[in-house]
Amino acid sequence: MINICFVCLGNICRSPMAEFIMKDKVKKLGLEKYFYITSRATSYEEEGNDIYPPAKEMLDKMGISYDRHFSKRLESSDYDKFDYFICMEDANTRNIKYIFEDRDKKVFKLLDRDIRDPWYSGNFLDTYNDLDEGINKLINELVLKPGTKITVLNINFENQLVLIEYLYNNKIKIGYIKNSYRSIAISCIIIIFNYFTTYKLTKIPFNSKIFTHFCRRRQFSLNCLIE
Repeated sequence: MINICFVCLGNICRSPMAEFIMKDKVKKLGLEKYFYITSRATSYEEEGNDIYPPAKEMLDKMGISYDRHFSKRLESSDYDKFDYFICMEDANTRNIKYIFEDRDKKVFKLLDRDIRDPWYSGNFLDTYNDLDEGINKLINELVLKPGTKITVLNINFENQLVLIEYLYNNKIKIGYIKNSYRSIAISCIIIIFNYFTTYKLTKIPFNSKIFTHFCRRRQFSLNCLIE
């Protein structure tokens, strides 16, 4: 389980948007059981408040679901509960130092640049695009990186296509083990992938099964090696 806490000043715009965007992405990839994702503030300014309405509207527009949110400030005791504190801007990383000491180097920015703050700009689309870019990179770093071993069970066909699209967009090569279940579905995936990407599927050795799919009531395995 990877425990992630997104952080911004008030925890009503950027960090809760990041929280629910990432929850949506890992769910579609069939990886939600590997993550605990939440968000916090560095101040008490919005303590207990829900997501800012225009931020909700942007999530609705993008088809991303969210729960009733209660803004909450980080506490010193939170440090040992999370693996990563992902900040929206430099000011957040500075303010965190007044809450706890980052002795294990858990504090990071989502992007090299600051995530644009819609509280001042009013442009929630720019903020969404920044968050989407950063979270794609974050997932790529945490999950789909060299040596990562993950097993995904009972992934449906729709999410299977999402996974293929994700691998393609991030230029990740995949291959298959010759001794896997012989299934028409494997051939279809290979054809689709070779059609859409310049990276050709090759037979390469794997240490473990990474992705297990279920299709047409028959189990087959698609094994990924992240290069």
